[in-house]
Amino acid sequence: VGGLALEGRWLAPGFLEGVFVRWSGNRTYLFGLPLAPLPRLGGQGLLGEALALLHAPLEGLRRYQQNPSLLLRTLAWEGLLLKGEVADPAPLLLKATRFPASPEEGEWASRISLDLYAQVELLHPGYARQPLFLAHGLQAAGLEEGRFLDVGTGPGHHLLLLLELLPHLEPVAVEPSPASRQALAQLLPGVEVWPEDFTLLSTGEAFPLIVCVGASHHMSTWRLLEKAYRLLRPGGLLAVADEFLSPFSTREERARNLVLHHTAYLVPFPLEEPEALWALRLLALQGESRGLRRLAEEALQGLEARSDPLAAFARIELEALLAGLDYEVETKTYPRRFLELAFAVGFELEDHRRLFATHGSHPWGGGTHLFLLRRPR
Repeated sequence: VGGLALEGRWLAPGFLEGVFVRWSGNRTYLFGLPLAPLPRLGGQGLLGEALALLHAPLEGLRRYQQNPSLLLRTLAWEGLLLKGEVADPAPLLLKATRFPASPEEGEWASRISLDLYAQVELLHPGYARQPLFLAHGLQAAGLEEGRFLDVGTGPGHHLLLLLELLPHLEPVAVEPSPASRQALAQLLPGVEVWPEDFTLLSTGEAFPLIVCVGASHHMSTWRLLEKAYRLLRPGGLLAVADEFLSPFSTREERARNLVLHHTAYLVPFPLEEPEALWALRLLALQGESRGLRRLAEEALQGLEARSDPLAAFARIELEALLAGLDYEVETKTYPRRFLELAFAVGFELEDHRRLFATHGSHPWGGGTHLFLLRRPR
């Protein structure tokens, strides 16, 4: 059923045979996440080690908590979290710096805290799987080196991990936000940056590869795809890794799917308060649409007093959820719709994977997805 609430405190909070148990008030909440096994892929060096880590047991994951590789540390932390063991997040936290927003930032900075985002984004379940499977796909396509466009780079977490795997790539970051560019310069000094809105970009250069990780839902999907098609060489590849919702046909269904998507990323976190967070997920699971926004706001308010990294990540996720309910900044669609638009522009599908499942048991359900799209020769 996905979720259940029991009056009283019946089971200790934690992880129990595929079910996450949470307490809030005098209730016991039980939540399950969709099963979406990842394929067992091979590779050489760091790539092969990272792919193997996705299937490692608890003992194997624990050994990587202080590994020199940020990618391996991140994958190990997530693996432990999903098995019910919350390790110290400190090895994944990037230096906290104040990135002041300017009038040029637009709506995104008014809805999402960039400072928190830059610090705790690596705690996001499924995040490190994006550059990992992207690197595997690029290697298979013979695109392991050379100049490429990175669209909506933001602070650059994904780029940092991707360059660990494929260090001969030469990214050109396209990022319109001054605060994000400042964070990127701190994380990856020396990376070439174009301070442009990608959908308005004008350049005479054609690229063999365009990458967009975690940014497609912040812009018009059609304009993103159309612009990428124009800037790719014939035979070039567009790689889009991002979060997508389960299919929806009404505004109410989209709102429920949005709640189930964002709260799924929070289910593994030991956030016993506020109760509104788990009540919110349960309400959406029961098919209700009324009252979702009120509970989301209450859950966010209940986390404001906490400054620990897990609560900070939860606040970011709830800010994104509220922006998505307003269809501002966060304009997520569903995977089949994204692919329909890609076909309409002229792309061919090279590969598709659901990397992390949030809602729905089929491969086209909600979660973190990777699309590799080819411009025909």
